Amino acid sequence: MQHLLVISHVQVGGEWIATYRLLNDLRQFQLVGKLSLLGLLNQSSLFGENLRLFDQVEPYKLNQATKPFRYWKNLFYDVYRLRKLIGKYKNEDQHVDYVLTTDYRAALALIGLPFKLIYSFHGVKAPLKLSGKDFNLRNLTQRILEQIVFLRAEKIITPSETGNQKIKNLLGYFYRSNKVIICPQIIPKEYFIQNPVKQIKKFCSRYNLTAKKKVLYCGRIARFKGLENLIKGFQLYFAHDHQAQLILAYPQDNVDAEVMKCLQKIVATNNDAQIKSLPDLTTKDLIKLYQSANLIVLPSETEIDPLVLYEAIACKTIPLTTNTCHFTEKLRKILPDLILENNSPEEICAKIKLLLSIKKNKITENLRLLQLDTPENQRRHIYKKLFSF
Repeated sequence: MQHLLVISHVQVGGEWIATYRLLNDLRQFQLVGKLSLLGLLNQSSLFGENLRLFDQVEPYKLNQATKPFRYWKNLFYDVYRLRKLIGKYKNEDQHVDYVLTTDYRAALALIGLPFKLIYSFHGVKAPLKLSGKDFNLRNLTQRILEQIVFLRAEKIITPSETGNQKIKNLLGYFYRSNKVIICPQIIPKEYFIQNPVKQIKKFCSRYNLTAKKKVLYCGRIARFKGLENLIKGFQLYFAHDHQAQLILAYPQDNVDAEVMKCLQKIVATNNDAQIKSLPDLTTKDLIKLYQSANLIVLPSETEIDPLVLYEAIACKTIPLTTNTCHFTEKLRKILPDLILENNSPEEICAKIKLLLSIKKNKITENLRLLQLDTPENQRRHIYKKLFSF
């Protein structure tokens, strides 16, 4: 049996959840014998839930980059420290066969070490377009480091064809299709089971979600998520319909402070609009939130295959999303108005108004035709490719 060392960010978020579900499958299908976790933390608090999956757990607190010079210092320090921590797994007692990581710093620390690297790619760390304000030495270096990681990895996991295409664009001539394995998103059965109405009402009462029409955003607070336009668009809609409420559900441990300040300023321009923040919900509460919402809006500028989109549709929540991945083309065929074309506040306002005016059942019946989960036998076949070098 193989010993797999996992080096991943472990704060609540799509990347960690998708990684955990993948590892849970590998364990259930008996494709790995021992699982060790080197958990990367942005804060000192211990991480996550369900760590019983792992035989060995070790935390590592990443240094927080603030000023430009500090970024370089922290980068080299993290790579050096991670290399020392990973190095001990060369011993016979803890010998590791493979390393799976979601972080480019950990991948850089593996250069020169005798481990087969599986890199899990859920999105580029540097801005997609390096132009204007985003064209600086730090972002350029991040882009180059990511390309080095892609070249170093023996296998690259990505959840969709969109991720595969982005890897191809980044690597150009050096792209090798046999290195990339598309591992589809995994949606647990509990997302497809409707909670009793009484439980959902109790949940809404506990968090003061009393509005008749609930518009939801779920995900990180980050610049590329398009939250400025979402809030402005909702404020425009609220001016004509005071029965609506915007709910922002996000992981507290992974917030871009600069973006949050900007969002708070926008919210302050119209305090009448009902906008509610719900950080760090448990999985059970998140499912209830999905099921209580009329509409979920995902106005991201770039995504690979947002896990939130799959989860929301499984919970029968109507999605409104930008055209950022292959899955959105399937949504377009069901109803073109589920897609944001220019992602402006005015368009978001108009689409919210339109989708909330349509009976929810009419849309969710068609959404049921989408295949959200991949059968176990297909997943097992895909995973076996991970360990065939």
